[in-house]
Amino acid sequence: MHSDPVGIVGVGLVGGVIVDRLRGADFSMLGFDIATVDRSGLTLLASATEVFERCDIVILSLPDSSVSASVLGAAPLRRGQLIIDTTTGAPQDAESQAAALSAQGACYLEATIAGSSGLLARGEAPLFLGGEEQAIHDGEAVLDALAPRRFLVGPAGHGARFKLMFNLMLGLHRAVLAEALTFGRSQGIDPGTALEILRQTPAFSSVIDTKGDRMVERDYDNPQARLSQHLKDVRLILGASATTPLSETHLHLLERAQSLGFGQADTSAIIEAFREPED
Repeated sequence: MHSDPVGIVGVGLVGGVIVDRLRGADFSMLGFDIATVDRSGLTLLASATEVFERCDIVILSLPDSSVSASVLGAAPLRRGQLIIDTTTGAPQDAESQAAALSAQGACYLEATIAGSSGLLARGEAPLFLGGEEQAIHDGEAVLDALAPRRFLVGPAGHGARFKLMFNLMLGLHRAVLAEALTFGRSQGIDPGTALEILRQTPAFSSVIDTKGDRMVERDYDNPQARLSQHLKDVRLILGASATTPLSETHLHLLERAQSLGFGQADTSAIIEAFREPED
């Protein structure tokens, strides 16, 4: 068991998996979430402030960077403290937070996650790190527990930029699969058969394995990643670039799926945006 506890602020879909990964590596943990949570190995505290007061390393797993900024703005930070932020947010927010922490003698490290909570749970989701080499060195044991593969992609802000690029590609893969299955169905092709064959062709992507059966079976419960969260990411992508026409279309599809009530469902529910009302 590691002697010093690690702090966790935000114990939702991803934060809960982070707790599980750290517990498996024999870390003790102190945490806070606005909702009541029960996670083995995690001692819940009454406030985020207490987490920052008692932990030298604090991991943030929050809905977006505005929430991270609010939490950090009220945190009693101290010299030498390391904040590892796994939140997917706006790159400029990460830059601002890194500068603000540096002025207080603390370190800020982005550790955005390349994949779903399910992939993270299995140790198959790499981390995109944005920050300084010293911060990575200071947090090495924790980072080792979270993911065996990590990529330093640049200073603070670049973790978010690379994650948005990654999410752009992954999200469009899902949308393409949804459209292909819907098109095939309209042509009399059984979706299950289509998946079985597509897995053996150059059209294969891992999205077929992770989302294909869910789309066919309309099984969107127990989400690996929520559709509303990806919609947030696509809005960030569009806000950062004027040359993403496919993402413009993707935005409308996600907004339609959310309007149909699938915002909290798994991202595979994007296929619902293609369905006719009578389906």
